[in-house]
Amino acid sequence: MDAYTLPAISALLRFLAVRNLGRGPTRPRRARPAAFLVPQKVVCDRSSAPTVGRDMAALKIVYKDPGQLKPRAKKPRTHTRRQIRQIAASITEFGFINPILIDAANGIIAGHGRVEAAKLLGMSDVPTVRVDHLTPAQIRAYVIADNRLAENAGWDRALLALELQELSVHHNFDVTITGFETAEIDLLIRDLNGDSPEGGCAPAPLPARCLSPQTRFPKPQTCRPRSSAPS
Repeated sequence: MDAYTLPAISALLRFLAVRNLGRGPTRPRRARPAAFLVPQKVVCDRSSAPTVGRDMAALKIVYKDPGQLKPRAKKPRTHTRRQIRQIAASITEFGFINPILIDAANGIIAGHGRVEAAKLLGMSDVPTVRVDHLTPAQIRAYVIADNRLAENAGWDRALLALELQELSVHHNFDVTITGFETAEIDLLIRDLNGDSPEGGCAPAPLPARCLSPQTRFPKPQTCRPRSSAPS
């Protein structure tokens, strides 16, 4: 190293020291996170997923005049006037909490009985859900399935009797609103308590509120004596 090289190196070192001093303390470099720690965008293949998850998000409730809803011409399910009155009593007790399913033309898919009950009660609007993702063939099949699948369910008679008994006795609730007749309820409770029909141990009578008006005030019946059979 000659006499000119050493002073040049010393001058360069001083220059670098003064330059770094002007910038202030250097910050440590931030380490890049590992690749597995970086959130990745997950892409789900929903091509084979059921339509329920995709279509349910688009459903919304719209209130409509029940008189504007059109019953289906080919409706295999029937409703008696008595059942319509039972549905109306249920709506009065619990509110209209089961929307009517309709198509794009306000045709009823499910809920014919509820619509008739709403008309009987004089309701001006009912909750509806418009179903757009079904084909005409699917709608026809769903009209049948919506009614038939519910019929395939069963009852745990012991739990049913216990629920009816507690509602009627402990809560003084009109259990005929459930659609069960008073005679059916008495029979269920009798079986629950182990009472025998021939044992002379009749089930405890239901409170007055738990009976329908027809049961509370039965119509008088005229009994005619039997005519003796001809010999």
